[in-house]
Amino acid sequence: MSRPPSLALSLWVRLMKTHGLILNRVRRTLDGRCTLPQFDVMAQLHRSPLGLTSREISRRLLVTAGNVTGIVDRLESDGLVTRTVLAEDRRSSRVRLTSRGRAFAARLIERHRLDVERILAGVPARRQAALRALLEDAARRIESPTDGRADPRRPAGRKGGRHARAQDVSL
Repeated sequence: MSRPPSLALSLWVRLMKTHGLILNRVRRTLDGRCTLPQFDVMAQLHRSPLGLTSREISRRLLVTAGNVTGIVDRLESDGLVTRTVLAEDRRSSRVRLTSRGRAFAARLIERHRLDVERILAGVPARRQAALRALLEDAARRIESPTDGRADPRRPAGRKGGRHARAQDVSL
């Protein structure tokens, strides 16, 4: 007798499929102007005019600092970003868009917005808004260390602490 399909696993598969479909189309729209990782770094820097450290970029993009270093090297060689060593920590540097990089990023971001709108045009706006709300809620619950569920890595019977369940805390 087989087990019934897992709703969570089925949801994950559909999220990955949709992500892959959108990602493939987005990559094609960049049309050789830059790679998607370069675009992601420039978009983060565009949102932060004072610049970011490689560590901050890696945290925002959920990638390793080593990945960011190679991307920034290429953007710097293309004249799109500059690096300034931090006085307080000479091992780190602040990455900023150059004026050329800022103009290029602004054009790419606007093009990206239009491309994503076109890619998702077949999904009615009302459904897009509902999906966004559901995904925001899911992300919040997944990120929260106190989501009302017991942490399976924590021994049973312990109360309090960082992973206290809502029913374990009296108000």
